[in-house]
Amino acid sequence: MQHLKLMKRKLLAIAVTFLSAMLFWFGTGLRPHWVYLWIAPVPVLLVAPRLPFSIASISAFFAFSFGGLNSWSYLRHTVSLPLAICIVAMTVPALVFAAAVILFRRFMLREQPIAAALVFPAAWVAFEFTLASLSANGTWGNLAYTQLDFLPVVQLAAFTGVWGISFVVLLFSASIAAAVYTQNRWRLLLAFALLFPALLGWGAWRAESVPASKSVNIGLISSDLEDNIFPREDQTGIELARKYADRIEALAARGAAVVVVPEKIASLSDVAVSEADAIFATAARRNQLYLVYGIDHRTGDKIFNQARLFAPSGDLIAVYDKHHLVPVFERGNTPGSDRKLLSLSLGLTALTICKDMDFPLLSRQYGSDGAAIMLVPSWDFTVDRWLHSRMAIMRGVEGGFSIARAAKQGLLTLSDNRGRVLGERTTQELPFAEMVGSIPVVHENTAYTRFGDWFGWLDLVLLTGLIAFLPTRLTKSGRETVRLARGDLSVNSA
Repeated sequence: MQHLKLMKRKLLAIAVTFLSAMLFWFGTGLRPHWVYLWIAPVPVLLVAPRLPFSIASISAFFAFSFGGLNSWSYLRHTVSLPLAICIVAMTVPALVFAAAVILFRRFMLREQPIAAALVFPAAWVAFEFTLASLSANGTWGNLAYTQLDFLPVVQLAAFTGVWGISFVVLLFSASIAAAVYTQNRWRLLLAFALLFPALLGWGAWRAESVPASKSVNIGLISSDLEDNIFPREDQTGIELARKYADRIEALAARGAAVVVVPEKIASLSDVAVSEADAIFATAARRNQLYLVYGIDHRTGDKIFNQARLFAPSGDLIAVYDKHHLVPVFERGNTPGSDRKLLSLSLGLTALTICKDMDFPLLSRQYGSDGAAIMLVPSWDFTVDRWLHSRMAIMRGVEGGFSIARAAKQGLLTLSDNRGRVLGERTTQELPFAEMVGSIPVVHENTAYTRFGDWFGWLDLVLLTGLIAFLPTRLTKSGRETVRLARGDLSVNSA
């Protein structure tokens, strides 16, 4: 009989593992559906207190790792990461998720439902917060980015950064699971029923309460023709610069006061850079607009990934060197360190390049300085175009500014400081994808720009406190639950 009960529990573990894995598959990855992540952990959390320690751990690990396989092809083949790195990228987050589930289980077996509901998101956010400070990829993979189609919760980024978004989403799952096992579940449900509508109601209000401001028309342009992706010869690069410059007049005719060209349109030597500058300077002067384009500038024994900005006068007024380089792909480049914030006729304008937007600190500094618009030449990998554009959009919510982003093999996007996409077009249109749209010129101070990662640090304190005060002994009902789970009288693995 005990063997049969244990077998039933194993089958139950397999079922919930599969269900949670499917929800994680659709709720995360390169094009997630935000709603699935809110409930993805629920099946695993619901059964964890009723399963032996080992089975609950294995179930949680495989639920998250199987769901994470939605990014395997991207990591292994698109980004060309070594096999060992891909395995680490799949297994380490799954191990952390399993640990968070086990912490939830331990608190539930000690009849601490509120602590259980809190420790689950706290453990995960502590991992994301720590990883972001160590990883060369910044906040890539943060669960908050799955929510960028759900603007009410995205508004939390202006207050807590991405950390508060992950916390709230996972708290929702944990509170549902905790309530199921709680005798006073209605009190717990009532508490969270007040919390979540209040947060989302505030978020919905904020998403629509855009401050009155002037606006500026911005033109975005890119070409995904194979020959135009990244010429490495000077002459070919100069020819491509002329092709881009020839398109500027059409954008100006549609009202563009600023034009953004992607990053790395070519790799150019010092002499060729001077030629390209002359071409774009003429285009800016002739059409009386601001123009920024990106190149790999080979100078001496160094290569800088640069964004070069021209004024309507044709003067080169800023050169920004990319700070955060893409591992493997830019191993020969030299990173920059200076920020570029300019007081232009259209407002305080900041420059960054592509991967710089994966790191909140740089954008937060621009936000603290009062940036109203950020111009972002970029280059994506086609399949990640939605996710990478939305990661950049999150920086605008955190920092309180609008964003104009032009990416090769990606999307042309315009967004405001609420995370609303005001204009978007794929760059797969050939020979050139072009778009002109309007964005507000306004800076709004946010709590995140003022206080930084306060929520991440608070989360670490919360997690430490919860674990430190975790009761060492099981309650009577907890001991009985473990007995039933194991099919015997041992409670040593609780």
